[in-house]
Amino acid sequence: LGLRRVTECIDHELTAPSAGRPMFVSWLARAREVTGIAGLDEVAAGIAEAGVRWRIVSDLAAGATPSIAAAVAGIDRATALLDERGDDARDELVALRAEVEACADDATLAGADAGELFAAMASEALAIAELEADAIALLGRLVEE
Repeated sequence: LGLRRVTECIDHELTAPSAGRPMFVSWLARAREVTGIAGLDEVAAGIAEAGVRWRIVSDLAAGATPSIAAAVAGIDRATALLDERGDDARDELVALRAEVEACADDATLAGADAGELFAAMASEALAIAELEADAIALLGRLVEE
C-alpha cells in the first residue's frame, strides 16, 4: 500500500506529475519573461532537477513489484478515464479502484529488496530536499533584491 501511495501522491492526488515541479518550472519561466530577473533561470533549473528526481522516486516505487506496477497502471488508467469522461465514468472508476486495491494487497517485497529500494528512494529524497531548499533560498534572495 505504501509504495502505491508514493506514486499516487507524486503523480496524481492533489498534484501534477512529478510532484508538480514541471508546472513550477513553467511558472518560473513566465515570471522570468515578465520580470526580466535572470536568476529565475537558476531557480527553475534546480526545481527542474528536483522534478526529475521526484519522477525517479515515483518510478522506483511503481516498479518495486509486479503487483505494485499493475496497481499503478490501474491508477494511470483511472486518471485518464476521469480526465476523458469525468463523472460519466463513475462505475468504471469504482471497478478500477477495486482492481488497484486488490493488486496492492498482493504486493510483497523481500527484506533485501526492500532495503535496496528504500535506500535508493531515500537518496533521491535527500537530493530533492537539497535542490528545493537551494532553489527556494535563491528565490528568496531574488525577491529581496
